[in-house]
Formats: sequence, C-alpha cells, structure tokens
Amino acid sequence: MLVDATLGAITATLPAASGAQPIAFVRRDASANLVTFAPQISTGFADTILPASWWAPNLVMQPGDAFLLVPIGPRTWQVLESAHGVILREATAAALIDYGTIAGTSVETERVDAVATGTMPRLLVFADEDAQGVPNGGTVPAFDVTLQLVVQGMVERARRADVVADLDTLLLQARDALLGDPVWPTLVTRIGSIKTRRLFEPKQNLIVGDGRMQFELVWTESYRPRVVTPLDLVTLTTTPPAGTQAIEAQVTLSP
Repeated sequence: MLVDATLGAITATLPAASGAQPIAFVRRDASANLVTFAPQISTGFADTILPASWWAPNLVMQPGDAFLLVPIGPRTWQVLESAHGVILREATAAALIDYGTIAGTSVETERVDAVATGTMPRLLVFADEDAQGVPNGGTVPAFDVTLQLVVQGMVERARRADVVADLDTLLLQARDALLGDPVWPTLVTRIGSIKTRRLFEPKQNLIVGDGRMQFELVWTESYRPRVVTPLDLVTLTTTPPAGTQAIEAQVTLSP
C-alpha cells in the first residue's frame, strides 16, 4: 500500500487482524501532513498494534517509513519497521504479474523446491541484504542498505532456437516490467547495477533455459526510538558564572 499525504492528512482504518494477511505500507511523500492508521473496532474491542507508541492505539507513519504489519494473534498486529527488503520482494512479484510477461501469474518469491517440468515459463524472486552502519549524530541506528535482488526466469522448449528466444523474451519483459513501473524504482534511492546471466541444460527431450537478472538496490534506513510516554514539560536550568543568578525556564510541549 503506497501512502502519499502531499495533498493533506490521511486517516484510515486497518482491516481486522483476525484472518488477515501481512500488509506493507510505504510512505512516499516528504510533507509534514499526519498519516494515521487506526485499529479495527468490533464488539466494543479494538485490535492491538504492537509495539505500542505514545500514539496508541493508532499507528502513525512519518515520511520515508516502510512498515510491514503482520497479524500475530486473533486481535493483534505486529509492526516491523524498515521492512524494505520484504516489501521490495513482494512489490517485484506484483509488478511482474501486472505487466503480463509470458510467465503470466506464475511468479513467486523465495521458492524452496525445484521447478518441475510442465510448470514453465516461470519467474522467481529472491534477495540477499547487506547493511553498513552510517554516522548520524549518535541518535538512532542508521544503515546504508544494499539489496541483491534476483529475478530468475525459467523456460523449457524442445528446440534450441525456441528456448533461447523464450528466455530472451522473458528476461526483457521482466526488466521492462520493473524499470518501467511507476512505483517500483521509487522504493529505493538508486539502482546500482544490473547483471544478467543465462544457462541452458538438456532435460529428457526438452531444453531448460535458466536466466537470472541481479539488481543492486540501495537505500538508507534508520530506526526511530519507540516513545511510549511523551514528554509534555521540560525544565531548563542554567549554570551561571560566579556572582550571577541562575535562571529557570519551563517549556510546555505541544502534542
């Protein structure tokens, strides 16, 4: 779910956690407008959002946030911050399906078993992530993240010329689907590089083509401290030079 509050504040209600699937939220704008998600309320009881913040029971998104909400109980959402890696995998699969490659809807993420004969053409998406800490004034942890995202295309044909043509078509379609998508490139700071390799292997009376495109995706993410009880009053006291009088000031913070 892409969130853009450029035109004004946004208030929405989350679906019920019971029976729900994980939901990813990415905020695209840099405005100061407030984005608030409220939990579902039924039979007088509201779902719980964990970890709680001083906005509880609501969830508030700041510019640049990427949250993954996972149902962990019948009435509980778990908020996972800085979930760009997971969101990018799922967004990649969605963009490939929407484009309509020769693989159709045969697109999946993180496959663990081999692709069987008769189930190709098919696209697979998987990724490895590497994060390096960056200085940010000693406030909260911040990282430059590099994600090696791989889109694997698999085809099978009886003739060599056909399997080569199909694999070329599938890889070019996948590349166009992602780089031409109006949303996918905006989920990262930059695309560092794209590497492509192709392999062909005889299998019984068919030839299997295996092509892989590796995208190097880069962005910076930081973790905000979870403030459960907000500060509403700050008292400042000076330490004056000898012979002078201390001054005390109290400042009331707005919500």
